Amino acid sequence: MSLFRVLVTARSFGSSDDKALKLLQEHGCEVLHLKATADNSLQEQLAQHIAQADGIIAGLEEYDSLLLDRAKKLKVISRYGVGYDAIDVAHAAKKNILVTITPGANGSSVADLAMALMLSAARHIPFLNEHTKKGEFVRPVGGEMYNKTLGVIGTGRIGAGVVKRASGFEMNVLCHDIYENEELKNSYNAMYVDFDTLVRESDFISIHTPLTEQTYHLFNAEVFDRMKPHSV
Repeated sequence: MSLFRVLVTARSFGSSDDKALKLLQEHGCEVLHLKATADNSLQEQLAQHIAQADGIIAGLEEYDSLLLDRAKKLKVISRYGVGYDAIDVAHAAKKNILVTITPGANGSSVADLAMALMLSAARHIPFLNEHTKKGEFVRPVGGEMYNKTLGVIGTGRIGAGVVKRASGFEMNVLCHDIYENEELKNSYNAMYVDFDTLVRESDFISIHTPLTEQTYHLFNAEVFDRMKPHSV
């Protein structure tokens, strides 16, 4: 009986804990880690090995129709993270290849980072860090997040996490999504508004949407012109 061959392209898979790797091996899987080298990119290695793969634990690399057509027995692509942006899901479906994500895998980390980036921009932290290292103690005037208006576009797991963290800064939160999160409305005083209202009234805007035809260039020159001066 041949082994179920699994390609792993997600760089951090098994890096801090080998339980998942051992679980695959215990269930009869042959695991092959693919990493970019000086001679072969990750995409080139995928093209070489995908024909023999039964499953892929995928990172952020692209899976277009040309690559998927090389697959001869591929049954599943499991994204080690969230989002299908880089995978031609429709073509995968035609070839009976399941595509899955890992809900919540990095939601808290990304929400933390979103708050950190807003603080960093508001308080000019990169600028101050660079000058302080040079012994230059400049004092630019930054802005506060406290009691400001935060606009969150997309209130899935990550966007909802940002809304919850913003409550610690006592921010006024405006949200925009095709689905309204009742928990955010009832427990965190979030208000769902139309896109134009959010853009015009927000001091900070945090975007948490997948890249689709509808969201491509969601923010363009016209939208930027409608935003508050000095907004983040």
